[in-house]
Amino acid sequence: MDPTLGHEQAGRRPVLVLSQEPFNQRSGLVTVVPLTTARRPPRPWEVTLPTGCGGILTDSIVLAAHIRTLSRERLQLPPLGRITDAGIRREIAGCVLLHLGFTDLERLAFEE
Repeated sequence: MDPTLGHEQAGRRPVLVLSQEPFNQRSGLVTVVPLTTARRPPRPWEVTLPTGCGGILTDSIVLAAHIRTLSRERLQLPPLGRITDAGIRREIAGCVLLHLGFTDLERLAFEE
């Protein structure tokens, strides 16, 4: 995810692809969040992924605040797998929405 500035995540690291495959194929882009293997409790906008989830090789933290759209050419390896656990998927989606400021979506959905 280089070049970076300031507190942006840098270097070669695993990422979780959030964008849908039709978008990825048509645009040549992917929307991702990086993972870290730092040993610390996750922050409110982060999710812990246990080893094996989605094919990852070690416990990792999803850094939802570092969401970024990249060229598909930046992805150096094929996907390790998919996150199929609905609870973890909801938690990741919630953290991304929290970071983007969409914390009132449930309330808005019922107001229409």
